[in-house]
Amino acid sequence: MNINTARATNVVSATTRFLRHGTGHCDPVVDYLDKASALLKEGYRCLAGGDLEGALEAGYQAVLRTAGARVAATSTDRKRRPIAGSVWDKLRKIDAAGIAQAEQFERFARTRSRLVMGVPVLISGGLVKELLIAAEGFIQWVNEETGLLPVAA
Repeated sequence: MNINTARATNVVSATTRFLRHGTGHCDPVVDYLDKASALLKEGYRCLAGGDLEGALEAGYQAVLRTAGARVAATSTDRKRRPIAGSVWDKLRKIDAAGIAQAEQFERFARTRSRLVMGVPVLISGGLVKELLIAAEGFIQWVNEETGLLPVAA
């Protein structure tokens, strides 16, 4: 197990402790972050195996789940109708950090979209690694912001 996989594993185990006792159900924020962490691990596995397309897709999905967690955590009334727009639009409406996060990750959307549509895309290992490292940091940041993990000293 490489150091990046080990870090992702730690995030998963830290969020699972917030399951509602006796129900087997998670808070939506925890559910999003659990899925993001699992996708991040999958992204690192794909990267290690040389599957750059799989790694890019898993990394991008991890970022989408993390952004969803942040949006869900900052929603004041979860029973209201969902706000129209992409998760990036919703993230931008939260605060300055949300604007920066949306800009950081939205730039991967076009490459990912072309890949999903089957359009030939040249993907570098450096680009994929950049996405995975940034996704890992974003997951950690949202965990800390929402109080799911202690802030590192």
